[in-house]
Amino acid sequence: MALTLLLPQTAWAVPTTVNKSLLASAIYQHPTAKVPATPLLKVPFRSWLPKTDRPRMVLFCIHALGLSSKSYDNFGRRMAAAGVPTYAMDVRGFGGWMNNPETAHLDFEACLTDVEQGLKTLHKAYPRLPVFLVGESMGGAIAIQAAARYPEQVNGVISAVPSSTERSGSFLKSGTVMVFESAVAPSGKMEMDPVIVDRAVSNPALRQRIKDEPLNRSKLSKGELAEFQNFMDETHDSAPLVERKPAMFLVAYKDKLVTPAGSIDLLSEMTTAMKLMIIDGNSEHLMLEESQMTPEIERLLKSWLNDHAGTALSEQAGRSTATLNKDWTTYQRQVSVMKRINEAHKTRQITERQARELRKDLSDLATQKQKQRDSSTGNEMNVEMIGIDAELSKISEKIETVKQKNIENGR
Repeated sequence: MALTLLLPQTAWAVPTTVNKSLLASAIYQHPTAKVPATPLLKVPFRSWLPKTDRPRMVLFCIHALGLSSKSYDNFGRRMAAAGVPTYAMDVRGFGGWMNNPETAHLDFEACLTDVEQGLKTLHKAYPRLPVFLVGESMGGAIAIQAAARYPEQVNGVISAVPSSTERSGSFLKSGTVMVFESAVAPSGKMEMDPVIVDRAVSNPALRQRIKDEPLNRSKLSKGELAEFQNFMDETHDSAPLVERKPAMFLVAYKDKLVTPAGSIDLLSEMTTAMKLMIIDGNSEHLMLEESQMTPEIERLLKSWLNDHAGTALSEQAGRSTATLNKDWTTYQRQVSVMKRINEAHKTRQITERQARELRKDLSDLATQKQKQRDSSTGNEMNVEMIGIDAELSKISEKIETVKQKNIENGR
């Protein structure tokens, strides 16, 4: 795990042109314009597009708890000015989703499906270009879980403060008191502004601007807060499955909302060899959104993107050829098993809990593979991969067994 960044290398250029007809249908000027029939039809999002027709990469951004895609406006403009098409979506329960009572609540499973569809649309609109996920706080955790669940669609991850504590710890710093409305305002929802906004930023004007933004949401129910905490906790199970993707983590030294311990753990748990953590001494909790990206973070982020844009598609971490061939084949099988789990879950052949357990089996296997990789020579690694392949076969069999039992039980 690196803590420094190499000097920028020559940016990768690809002789490709953008599929403009599909791209035009994917552009959504949130919240008034409408999108023609595309996979992103029902997903509120916004875009910032450069003037160049020869971009090198694409960014897909996911916002923090309580905010919306609009929070990336300044970030998107700065990336577009650098020639990078940038998109941001609303997470279920926030932004444009609040217009419909049926979608005005947190739903992380639906959100991950939205991310998948967004990634597929961007890959079609920008063929042969790498697509990097960018997320902050809750959005950073969503980006990690999406990269683990849809590895064939994600070419790299930038995650800012995605977790604050070790597994099973509170997301917030100790001493934070959460008060839910009761008799006076009996909605049973918690006012998030004093807990999140006031600790996330210190600038009074920025605090008020965030609170006044109608696309932001300041109240969560107890059930939503519990779902949020569980989701953040489960990100530790997903981290090992980020195996052949470059990952950049951003941590803020002046963060008064969360501590860096969980983010450090998440990066350590990832099995990719291409990972970097940047600790910024000048940033607060919001490092990318709400115009909070410092010039230093912008420079480092652009440098990292340029360095990895050319290598992201290869998904190779520089192992020896003998090891890489077998390791790559095993990795491809792992990706295939993950796709089978996702498909079985989407088609309701297995439950959400069963899908989570199967993904946890894959995660444990990825961690085991990393330990073997670190302690084995090339020839030994090929032998070890045979054992990993056998475990993958067992997980595949388990998927079919679970599906069959569900049929027998009338699920």
